[in-house]
Amino acid sequence: MKLFTSVSAFLFVGFLSAQNAQQAVRDAWKEKTEWRQAAQQQQHPVGTQGNERSASNTLVNHTATEIQSEVHAAINPTDSNNIVVSSNFVSTNQFSLPTQTNFIYYTNDFGNTWSTSNFLTAPVTPNATILGGGDPNFSFTDQGKLYFSWINLWADATFQTSWDLYWSYSLDGGSTWKRDSVNDYIGTTPSSIFGGGGAFDKEWLAGDNNPSSPYYGNLYCSFFGADGNTGATYMGLRRKTPVTGIFDTISAVVNSGTYKMEQFGSDAVDNNGNVHVSFFATVDSLNYSLYHAVSTDGGVTFHPEVKISDLALGRFTSTEPNDSIEGVTPSRLYPCAYIACDNSLGAHANNLYMVWTANGITTKLNTGNDVYFSKSTDGGTTWSAARVLNDNTTNLASDQYYPSLTVSSTGRLIITWWDRRDDSLNNKSDIYLTYSDDGGQTFAADIKVTTVPTEFSQIGSQNGGFGIGEYNAVLSTSSYAIPVWADGRTNDGMINLYAAFVKLGADSVTGVQNISAVNGALQIDGVYPNPVKDELNVAYQTPQGGKMDLSIYDAQGKLVKQLAPAEVNSGKGKLQLNSSGLAAGTYLFRIMFNGTMSVRRFVKAG
Repeated sequence: MKLFTSVSAFLFVGFLSAQNAQQAVRDAWKEKTEWRQAAQQQQHPVGTQGNERSASNTLVNHTATEIQSEVHAAINPTDSNNIVVSSNFVSTNQFSLPTQTNFIYYTNDFGNTWSTSNFLTAPVTPNATILGGGDPNFSFTDQGKLYFSWINLWADATFQTSWDLYWSYSLDGGSTWKRDSVNDYIGTTPSSIFGGGGAFDKEWLAGDNNPSSPYYGNLYCSFFGADGNTGATYMGLRRKTPVTGIFDTISAVVNSGTYKMEQFGSDAVDNNGNVHVSFFATVDSLNYSLYHAVSTDGGVTFHPEVKISDLALGRFTSTEPNDSIEGVTPSRLYPCAYIACDNSLGAHANNLYMVWTANGITTKLNTGNDVYFSKSTDGGTTWSAARVLNDNTTNLASDQYYPSLTVSSTGRLIITWWDRRDDSLNNKSDIYLTYSDDGGQTFAADIKVTTVPTEFSQIGSQNGGFGIGEYNAVLSTSSYAIPVWADGRTNDGMINLYAAFVKLGADSVTGVQNISAVNGALQIDGVYPNPVKDELNVAYQTPQGGKMDLSIYDAQGKLVKQLAPAEVNSGKGKLQLNSSGLAAGTYLFRIMFNGTMSVRRFVKAG
């Protein structure tokens, strides 16, 4: 029982061959068991990650030897220094029983240091045995209250099994959490490997944070729903109002059409309080499309859905059912579609944006997978023709996939994705980024975020082939883009969480400012003086000793100086680096330590 992954992966497999929800749930349990067994049978080396420490240097009671994947993150609108991240994980300890499905990490200093919450993402029922789950999701209110949701598949002492979608909240930016003592679930249903009961899968949270909206304070959760007893499958939504304080027990059905399959939803709320839900579906198991539906009455009912675009993708293309991406098994190749809304007060307020992975629109192309983009300027009534977003032309057969997007408080649209343009073998992947300041009409040249690629041939070797999962995250402030992703750059199957801080805009030097390992063993306390003339000081602390590999890159990411490695002990320390040989300009200082990387930007004075 090691694999804690996106439940959607397993559930969806059943829909390709099953004709009813009962078979789908049965196939989901079967597939989930197979993935867990594969992860258990692998020989996991002891991880090199250290323990995460909180801001008060209190050791959190878990080792960072878990393999992280499938990320979600959020930034506090009242304090941009406060960021939270969560992921699914697999323990490398083959003999330990699971006690939770997700870790929650948080920072209160804009990513310079990260701490781990001691909140357990597990059922509160005594003697519960966790069988699987995951799918973390966050949503901040405009007042800084933080909501979190996740899924648990579990069994009680009599092995009665349940599929539950839970929620909790934090008033201190993710450090501590509270749960409703009775109604701590968004949805709960008996569920069985034999097909009884049902499922709530791949949920997304979105809040109405506009005080002038008639539904201000509502929190919405969209999800895929299945009822193994009635055979019904649907895209659903439940809400929590400020008056009730708990989620509705009856779902609003998002889709009005009848589909052979519907899945992979996401949601957003506009300035007027309208709730937008996108999803992926097929009417005939041959042609697949993305759809959008909107509720104008606070999530009670939905207008009939509108097609955003058709799409062709790997196993969803009848002529290429086994087409895939290196390191992503065919059964886990998803469109990973995201919807986002411009909630600013700017010229493009209430614009809706969609991104997804595909290798064509109605037919498969021969250029590899790409990131596709569409937008709506009329609340989702009509959508622009889908177009490829990534700008690479040097390696047309390369894969670009699993995008994420956000819109900043100033209306800047930011999109990130995995990208293989720099590897002629189409294997090694980097995180890339672009942004638009004119409502998605034009985009900046793509920016490479990662300084070390991930070798995807090894990415699932320690977690039963699950790899990075599917979802990444990107956050924003008025001047920064903050991608967050599961990274396997050590190329031994270990996967850790990384966050980068990329300053954007014409009034600044565009590029990566800092990269931090969210669950890493190294904490950078400061780089000073900055700008520097001669000697640069790097203050750090770590719970473990080891060797630091040190290097300096220019603003374009070119290596300009390889420094001698430094042997360090646990605790606090300081590196002193002579920069006298560098020309005046902006540089990136990189530390590789025990399998993780940290990057800090500094300026060499003239």
